Amino acid sequence: MWVTLNYVLWGFLIISLITGFTRDYAKRIIQSLIWSRIFYFLIVSSQFVISIRIFHHSAVAVIISDVLCIASIALIERGYQKLEAQTFTRLDSLGLTLIILVAIIAQTIALK
Repeated sequence: MWVTLNYVLWGFLIISLITGFTRDYAKRIIQSLIWSRIFYFLIVSSQFVISIRIFHHSAVAVIISDVLCIASIALIERGYQKLEAQTFTRLDSLGLTLIILVAIIAQTIALK
């Protein structure tokens, strides 16, 4: 149940990020930022529950997965700051996409 919830939340977070980073109007960007924060708070919460349940099976994979999850959140926040400052580039978008995909893959590996 927690794993499914986590993947669904990642999906909602990705949708929220796509809509947020493609907006030009500042009010819509802030609304998307709020939704993104809600989703990644829920992701961290479910990640914590999953980590507690599977830590004894593969501790290193769980730690790496958790660190990548937190790194993706930090890059999301940095991306929104750059978007508001109008300095967001394609390289930032590529880095954000890459770290989110790696975090999801690391979580999947930790679960096996």
